[in-house]
Amino acid sequence: MPILVGDYLAAHFAVYGLLTGIGLFIVRRLMPAGPAPGVALGKLAACIAAVACYGIVVFGSAIDRFVASFMPVPSRLTLILAMLVGTLPYFIADEWLTRGVAAPRGSYAATKLCLLLSLALAVTLNMEKLFFLIIIVPLILAFFLVYGLFSGWAYRRTNHPFVGAAANALALAWAIAVTFPLLAR
Repeated sequence: MPILVGDYLAAHFAVYGLLTGIGLFIVRRLMPAGPAPGVALGKLAACIAAVACYGIVVFGSAIDRFVASFMPVPSRLTLILAMLVGTLPYFIADEWLTRGVAAPRGSYAATKLCLLLSLALAVTLNMEKLFFLIIIVPLILAFFLVYGLFSGWAYRRTNHPFVGAAANALALAWAIAVTFPLLAR
């Protein structure tokens, strides 16, 4: 991708999410199952759209006005979709792991710390190419804090982890695709 470390971040989030999802599937098969979230597809889509609009349009408008450019030019729309392919598996697995009655206390913070540690390990393995990741860690932390609140609120209102997962995946994909520098090709 023509975004600075964007291809790496998309791949890292996707692989991390898939591995977490596989581990979650294995562990949940060994444990007694709790009630499965049952929400109509249309209602689920409306909830995702509402949370995503709040996170991107309402909150993003303030970011665009007072902090940095947050509204994409048309050429970056395809980059948002490409990043979404990477961020969605991570957020789905993470929300399923950290929300609900069976989620251990502090699991949301613990899983974010694990992700940041995996990114730090990646940087140490390829400092020259991935150094930019060190610079954006404070932004990722701020994102996890703010959008973690949104996903927690969404979960408590809908009782379904996919609402916050999809909205946060889209918001992070949007933030990376819109704000990260483009590389000349």
